[in-house]
Amino acid sequence: MKTWEAVKALTENPELAFKRVGMPYIVKTELMCGLHGLVDENNETFTVVVEDEWELIPQPVSFMEAANSGKNIKHIGWVHFYSLSDALHMLGNHTNQQIIDRINEKCWLIEA
Repeated sequence: MKTWEAVKALTENPELAFKRVGMPYIVKTELMCGLHGLVDENNETFTVVVEDEWELIPQPVSFMEAANSGKNIKHIGWVHFYSLSDALHMLGNHTNQQIIDRINEKCWLIEA
């Protein structure tokens, strides 16, 4: 999405986070106008070009929310997304306490 679309989305939902495509910079909630560009929540100045492309950074959700999404999911520690069935199989490789911890944490991503 273009810069204006990312700013509009942040205005409507300040919980979102975006990453500029091709750049490591992440924009989260607070953006202020400074003398030399935008200033983020860490008081760091950066330049944003109207034609920049941005991608939404998925926010971690609960296991149940991920499972009910009907989409592929992954634990934040995993590299790939899996179907619910395969994700449950992946969890089976851990101890009971690790499984309980992972299911109870808000650490699941839903594939876009």
